[in-house]
Amino acid sequence: MNFRKILFQAFCIFVFSSQFLEAFGKLNYYSCSNHQDKKSCSASCKKRSNDYTHEFLVNTSNNSVIFNTFIKDRLTKSEPYENCKVVDKNNWVCSLMGWNPRLQENYEISRLIMSNGVYFVSEEHGSGVRDFPAWCFK
Repeated sequence: MNFRKILFQAFCIFVFSSQFLEAFGKLNYYSCSNHQDKKSCSASCKKRSNDYTHEFLVNTSNNSVIFNTFIKDRLTKSEPYENCKVVDKNNWVCSLMGWNPRLQENYEISRLIMSNGVYFVSEEHGSGVRDFPAWCFK
């Protein structure tokens, strides 16, 4: 059985077994001039592409989030987020630990944040917070 088929079956089980699953509409990609602007995806952030979008499936009953990436409306990636604290579909935080290939170092915590319907990422290292490049999705 190939990996995509297993992933699709797991996804279907998750979707149909959850009574509290909420889909967040597809979000568009924006580039911002600074990290403060990305947290609100303010008017200074510029829309980059209509072809590259994200969608989040949020389960408030078990604090889980599935992250879907689309290119030209074709699902190219579906990834479950773990260690999440979900308030509602517009407000949640998920935490990760691991290796950052871009920085060539371990990161302690990467926070995947949806705040008031705006999605962005922030990392914390032993030396403090290091933000990802200034981008957001709304």
